[in-house]
Amino acid sequence: MGSGWNLGNTFDSFEEGHDRGEETWGNPKVTKELIQAVKEKGFDSIRLPLTLHQRIGSLEEQAKINEELLNRYEEVVQWALEKDLYVLINIHHDSWTWLADWDRESHSEEYLIFIFIWNTTSRAF
Repeated sequence: MGSGWNLGNTFDSFEEGHDRGEETWGNPKVTKELIQAVKEKGFDSIRLPLTLHQRIGSLEEQAKINEELLNRYEEVVQWALEKDLYVLINIHHDSWTWLADWDRESHSEEYLIFIFIWNTTSRAF
């Protein structure tokens, strides 16, 4: 994957009871120009963290991911791919929020939602 650049907390940040998407924690919106600059600086890959805590429903709600956020995330992934960057999708804070309760059983809700997340994101990109 060569040399990599980290987008930081964008798409990774969340606030209890309030979600401003990628702008949570004071992050600026990602632009095509930013992705272009990353490529022009000689980077070959980019880490795009994603936290779905509070942005995904339960299994009863068919584990739907916040569609607006997912569409925006996909847009940024596509910008990076258009610049021939390898994209590392990193499901990040979920491991210590809702996924921390996983009982290590493959039939548990936490496991099924985690699998759903990866199936959804891999199909989108």
